[in-house]
Amino acid sequence: MVFQKASHVWRGRAKSIHEAIDQGTAGIGVDMLLARTAMRKGAVAVIVVNEELAGIWAGRISDLFDPSISRTREGFSGRSVKVVDIDRFAHRTLEISLKPKRKRAIEAA
Repeated sequence: MVFQKASHVWRGRAKSIHEAIDQGTAGIGVDMLLARTAMRKGAVAVIVVNEELAGIWAGRISDLFDPSISRTREGFSGRSVKVVDIDRFAHRTLEISLKPKRKRAIEAA
């Protein structure tokens, strides 16, 4: 399972992420080292959670290593990232927040 920010969704030359999704140029990227380690341990799926876009995307981890549908890019941290078109992933809308709510401070009376 990978948690990403909205700014980490690959948008190509589109001005916004939503424009890239509409054009079909948006992609989901997963760190290559993380994906290889997961495959070695027997993982068959990758799940990407993006709370800012309120979505969960699930796809096959083997798609990340298929050169006909994936491409390698340099990630924001300088590491190699495998990017697959967002259309290859099943999408569900995230209806709850995954971040814990902060406890309210109790004021002394």
